Amino acid sequence: WPCERGENSWLFRWTFFYAPLWFIIAAITVMMIILTRAVRREEKQVIEMQKQTRLRRPSFEREEEIRRGQHLQNYIPQRELPVQLERSKQMFYQAVFYVGPFYITYVFA
Repeated sequence: WPCERGENSWLFRWTFFYAPLWFIIAAITVMMIILTRAVRREEKQVIEMQKQTRLRRPSFEREEEIRRGQHLQNYIPQRELPVQLERSKQMFYQAVFYVGPFYITYVFA
């Protein structure tokens, strides 16, 4: 290695600054993806457990009888609400707002 100032500086810059920096940004991105998917999976499980719990309640037994046609008078069916994964959406946006500035800051560096 010659002893000139600035010789191979690009190598040291990439070795000690950019490589660790982009490794950490990629690792944070992967962790946020894993975390977001875990939150989504948990939220789906909670929604499914809520549905199962509601089906076991006595008021739903009456609704099942009505569905089978045993008590058709004065029946107003309950609509099943569409599933909204609100916490998953919030978690996704929070992850984007956390990781996004890293990319915006260092993409132009």
